[in-house]
Amino acid sequence: MATLKKIDLPEKAPKKSAAAITEILVDGDAIRLYNEAADAAKAAIKVMEEIKPKLVEIGVEEVFRLNCKHGDQPDTLISTVNLKDDATGEICQCTWSKKQLKLDEKAIKRAFSIVRTKDDERAKINRYAAYTPVATFNTDVFFIKDKFNMDVYEEYVAALQKVADRYGTPNPLKCEKELILSSDFHTVRWADFDFSTNLMLQSIMPTQVNLKAIRPTEAAKAGA
Repeated sequence: MATLKKIDLPEKAPKKSAAAITEILVDGDAIRLYNEAADAAKAAIKVMEEIKPKLVEIGVEEVFRLNCKHGDQPDTLISTVNLKDDATGEICQCTWSKKQLKLDEKAIKRAFSIVRTKDDERAKINRYAAYTPVATFNTDVFFIKDKFNMDVYEEYVAALQKVADRYGTPNPLKCEKELILSSDFHTVRWADFDFSTNLMLQSIMPTQVNLKAIRPTEAAKAGA
């Protein structure tokens, strides 16, 4: 079992007003170029954020459609599709991952209370999800009036529960149960549920989806 080690934390430096910050003159146009690039990046990110939901929707639907079609053939399952502009040849690669985002336990339970499998059988939640213990450590108890207190820290290291009782704080080491999906959920889902049900489950139990811009080569442009 790992043990906590003594650490030293520096105190935060006092904040300075903008007027008190020292200015240093820099030759050349590096500052201007950087600031212009920062503005361009900010504008580009805004455009990407506006477009991304639509591309993600198209990409995820196609991944799900193909996987549901071949759900009984695990070796043929895919996670990536290329979205191609038929006019310019521009490609945006959409990758659906199994990396689970935050799960809403109540929403999951509601979903599995109504969804049915391809065989029109009620989906049993215990087949697709289960509770598991998750331990957390609440480091807030080491801070007194927003400052790290080494004495408190060292006492907790020596006797966690004894100090917790003395200071009237919760034990920083806490274990709770958490609902997680079964390890093979993202494999059996395609064989067990149809396309529309899988899309509904994705909205309730979202996973990470990534987009990657792929620019056509000059040769590809010339041949288009």
